[in-house]
Amino acid sequence: MKIKNILVTKLFGEFDHEIPLNIEEHITLIHGPNGLGKTTLLNMIHNFFTHNFLKLSTIPFSEFIVHFDDDSSVSVINKPVEDIKKNDNNSLLIVYKPYKGKYKNYKPTFEEDNNSFSVPIQMISDIIPGLDRIGARLWRYLPTGDILSFNDVINKFSDFLPNNFIRQNNIPEWLVEIKKFNPIQFIKTERLILNNRELENVRRSQEQLSEHSVTVYANELAREIKSKLADYGTLSQSLDRTFPTRLVRLKNNEELNNEKLLNKLDELETKRKKLIKLGLLDNNSDLEFQVSNEEIDDRTRSVLSIYVSDTEQKLNVFNDLASRIDLLKKIIKARFRHKEMIIDKVKGITFVTSRGESLHPMSLSSGEQHQIVLLYELLFKITESSLILIDEPELSLHVAWQVQFLRDLEEITKVVPFDVLIATHSPQIINDRWDLTVALEEDELEELIYDDNNYGDNLDRFMEDVFK
Repeated sequence: MKIKNILVTKLFGEFDHEIPLNIEEHITLIHGPNGLGKTTLLNMIHNFFTHNFLKLSTIPFSEFIVHFDDDSSVSVINKPVEDIKKNDNNSLLIVYKPYKGKYKNYKPTFEEDNNSFSVPIQMISDIIPGLDRIGARLWRYLPTGDILSFNDVINKFSDFLPNNFIRQNNIPEWLVEIKKFNPIQFIKTERLILNNRELENVRRSQEQLSEHSVTVYANELAREIKSKLADYGTLSQSLDRTFPTRLVRLKNNEELNNEKLLNKLDELETKRKKLIKLGLLDNNSDLEFQVSNEEIDDRTRSVLSIYVSDTEQKLNVFNDLASRIDLLKKIIKARFRHKEMIIDKVKGITFVTSRGESLHPMSLSSGEQHQIVLLYELLFKITESSLILIDEPELSLHVAWQVQFLRDLEEITKVVPFDVLIATHSPQIINDRWDLTVALEEDELEELIYDDNNYGDNLDRFMEDVFK
């Protein structure tokens, strides 16, 4: 039950959009002029599949339809656009149409009382900077002086509110199943600052509620490495404890011959060195073990057969994490000049300049930080088989990095399988993959560039026009 097509009608009261996903390629890009709703579409998908129906209800549209690959579909029918201003939040009707069987429906309710929200309404102004409550359902936004209704606040500042701000305790099982089969994750343009919306103390200041993403992720990676090392240690102790018993009970047909033993030992040593280079093992971990063919007699053959099997199990603990770190370092090495990424269990991520100076990730340029954060989220924060929504990946990225982005993404999906829907303005992000694009409306970008025979010339002409 995977998503294959998304359609919205009367978005903002006037736009109809249809987005067929590239099922085989796993990558779909949407583009079009500003104001057509690219980011809004991503938000709608995210809000629906994460059951943030209150946020979804603040977006003006007529119907939002998702078609699945099992020929079922789900529709969200919204109130007429002219009713948006009436503060009527109880407006959505969700209808599930299975391939066979009866239609099912659900109508979310948003009763504004303290029993319905994870945070009392009167405390919203404590969470959102610059917001002052002036009435039961009214707030003043101090930077602009605007008077905002409850709908306005939810629409403008939903990112500051907890993900479970509205409690939906009566969600039917069929809707829960749709969410379970279609995990959604959203990588937004505001990538350098993380808002911690799950803190229990909602009265903390905004400075306390936010942290720089590169710092958070560096510390997170350090914890992940330490966790794997702990698993490695626990498994090592278990295997070492049972080693004598297993050696005594080893059968002749379970032993490896000399050739296989030597090959396995070489493979294990190569893997160990790679893990050390990736920062997952210390340089003195399990000192290098070397043996020649002449040294392997019947007694050592039994011991080495168990040793090889045990060491394989121990090192395999790092397989998944190592493949992700390896690809992260390869991409960063190709992007960053005069800087080397260092991974270790203490600091997680640091950099060393060509002059040997140590750099914290916060010392990098905003473009470099954006690259690290985006790559980290794709490699380490994604649940396999998810649909990943990415808004404007070109943000703060050098043109050459943009051109390489889809190729990097294809490599990442080999390590972490997922589908991705990207909203972009950048011809460099699309590069030569216009076969993966969906135009919300024909625009100058597509007319100038989408010509297989003259792609390079047209791109040069487009860039000349942009930078005149």
